[in-house]
Amino acid sequence: MKSLVLKLFKESSNGSANSSSADSSCITTLYECFQNCQDSLLVLPREATGADELAVEEELSSGSKVQAFRKIGKIDLEADNLLWLAEILSDRHAVDELASIWARQTELAAELHTRIPVMHRHLVSCVTARLLVVVGRGATLPSRETR
Repeated sequence: MKSLVLKLFKESSNGSANSSSADSSCITTLYECFQNCQDSLLVLPREATGADELAVEEELSSGSKVQAFRKIGKIDLEADNLLWLAEILSDRHAVDELASIWARQTELAAELHTRIPVMHRHLVSCVTARLLVVVGRGATLPSRETR
């Protein structure tokens, strides 16, 4: 489903050069979605602190552990959504603001990134990697503070 929507976004950005107001409205909506996913990603690790990889072996049958693992699944979903939105905005050459939004999020990088279990941390790191690739290719030129 995501690949289909991404393909439609690519085709609409190539086919409609004169609809800049609709495109800017779409980009604004994508930024808002990115911010919402990021905010959700900040809350979920705090709720899932009881779930780590060692806890699986200890008490998988416990209801609290199962709930914590469901929340970790939500972390994966939110991180996947962030990565997907970053790809869409990158394809639309609209990652200037996205890079600064991601760079301002010091709490996620410093504190919460270490709380997320290692196997679920990958998607969060992929968002950073995607933005670094965009900056490295010169698709955006973020400010010095953002870099």
